[in-house]
Amino acid sequence: MRLNGCLTILHMSILAALLVHLEADSEDCEFEIRVRRNTVYKTSIGEELRINCTVIFCNNSPPTVSWFKLGQSVVPVNVSSNSHIKIEWKKIDDSRGISFLVFKKILMSDSGEYQCQGGGSLGHNINVSVSDVVDYNYVLEPHEKIRPAFYPAFPHYAFRVVGIVALIIVVMIIYVASRSGCKVRGVCSERRSRMAPNLSPHHIYENDPTIP
Repeated sequence: MRLNGCLTILHMSILAALLVHLEADSEDCEFEIRVRRNTVYKTSIGEELRINCTVIFCNNSPPTVSWFKLGQSVVPVNVSSNSHIKIEWKKIDDSRGISFLVFKKILMSDSGEYQCQGGGSLGHNINVSVSDVVDYNYVLEPHEKIRPAFYPAFPHYAFRVVGIVALIIVVMIIYVASRSGCKVRGVCSERRSRMAPNLSPHHIYENDPTIP
């Protein structure tokens, strides 16, 4: 009986310790937003930009994350259906996720500092710098833009065209040289005389019907 009583007390102690540990974990678990200090994003007008903050949460229930633009006053970012800005959520695991603020085609007026908030936690400020210089990575002509897909292929076609033109020029030089060579010092006549059969005067007389 005494042994059974000791086992019962031991079981109750273990159960109580587990309950206390679980309650402590639940109390220690808080929403937390993590953003690195002095985060800066630089982009050009018209580009897509995605800024983000990491969110730590509990019980597989992520909080609602809101984004604000800081200035003379703190105002919520307009993410309505007719806005060029939207919010996206990506779940990493049961206790972590990432909230994205997406600028579809960023404007100059979007420059400034942003902050994400959720579950009573605030992230560090995120600086967004928008330049009015559009970097298309194109080769600009006076009246057109050549996309990068066409630009790398241009040298290959140029080399082919140059090679064909060079071949035509070489053939023409050889042809002109051969023609001019035939006219100098009677080279052509000499070649014809060499190629003609060596006929003696006797053969000529025999073959000439006008000679009796």
